[in-house]
Amino acid sequence: MKVVHICTNYRGGAGKAAFRLHNALLESGVESYFVSFGDVPLLDVCNKPTTLISPNATFLTKVISKVRKKLQLFPYFEKKLKAIQSELEYNMVSLPLSEYDLFGIPEIAQSDIVHLHAVHGILDYKRFFSKLNKPLVWTLHDINPVSGIFHLRNDEVLNREKAGVLNEQVLKFKSLAYKLIKHGAVVAPSNWLYREAITRDVFCNVAYYEIPNAVPEMYFTKFAVNTLMRQYGIKNSESKLLFAISDFRDKNKGIDLLIEAVRFVKNEHLRLLIVGNGDRSLFANYNCIDFGYVENDAEMANIYNLADIVILPSRDENLPNVLLESLSCGTPVVSFKVGGMEQYITNGFNGEMAEEITGPSLGKALQTAITSKHLYNRDHIRQAAYDCFSSHGPSEKYKNVYRSLLSSQYKSS
Repeated sequence: MKVVHICTNYRGGAGKAAFRLHNALLESGVESYFVSFGDVPLLDVCNKPTTLISPNATFLTKVISKVRKKLQLFPYFEKKLKAIQSELEYNMVSLPLSEYDLFGIPEIAQSDIVHLHAVHGILDYKRFFSKLNKPLVWTLHDINPVSGIFHLRNDEVLNREKAGVLNEQVLKFKSLAYKLIKHGAVVAPSNWLYREAITRDVFCNVAYYEIPNAVPEMYFTKFAVNTLMRQYGIKNSESKLLFAISDFRDKNKGIDLLIEAVRFVKNEHLRLLIVGNGDRSLFANYNCIDFGYVENDAEMANIYNLADIVILPSRDENLPNVLLESLSCGTPVVSFKVGGMEQYITNGFNGEMAEEITGPSLGKALQTAITSKHLYNRDHIRQAAYDCFSSHGPSEKYKNVYRSLLSSQYKSS
């Protein structure tokens, strides 16, 4: 069975989750390939490089792109979006258009199963699905495949007045392209996104599944926390709070809510552990350890083990890697009741959830977690996460989805 994963990038939350699934499938015996944009190829667990799509894939593509920009020959949706884009407030918008013909890539053309992930900017929907003659699996990492131009539900609501018509037009365009799918499966990592996909009902000829993302085995390993504390000069009396985000400028990730929440905490012995890219002056008034931007899984697992609590103040999420990684290390999480957080966080067992998406409400939940930090059983948290997210479970579920699609294709041929 040859499976090819297609993702816009191997970086970011979706790219990381997709690449982890690729590795888990390789370890379970599936002939898996990974195609994406990127600066340099990644090496998978079999020491095989990923396939990169060049931004200037062919000379002709490059020429056409330059001519279109110079003459302003933009398709209808591009013109409409360009006209209103400066008036919108959003995390990300994208259109179902692309200059790339993905079936010119051997790994895609020769595969038995095409597995899509986040594909904004890389997938031309109408062209791709009209050429697709093999089973399709699509793992949703946000609502974009079942929305129009937006990737977050909050952005849909916030921009409804100015972009609602365009959003509906793009969604209709997508739904027409989806009718070309003959054998497909849509997979949501969280129950929230699973319900969103079914309720929005834009796909045809697909089965729906809920399968969580996989976490590498190293995250389930217990680390010598006392050694780590001595290494960083941390006292036993300090409460260690971890905030990890790739880009501090991302408003959706809630750094403003985090800072507001910490002000409400009545504890003089806080130590913030900071991971990510962005303006460090935001934390100038706090006792911090700044780890910078961390890509290495082993280093990140160390930091999760060092923390007493992880703060995840996102306003809108599906199933963030930070949540899964933290729980896999046995570290409780404080967050809001959004996306997969509500599904996997149980108050008093593996974290606390704020009642409202506000700084004070998050601060109240954080205060509860700090006061109760010695009551959380990290071994129990780690075991519960292992049962849900260890690589073997999700990879086996995906293999069953692949087999079902291949069997269905065979019967109908």
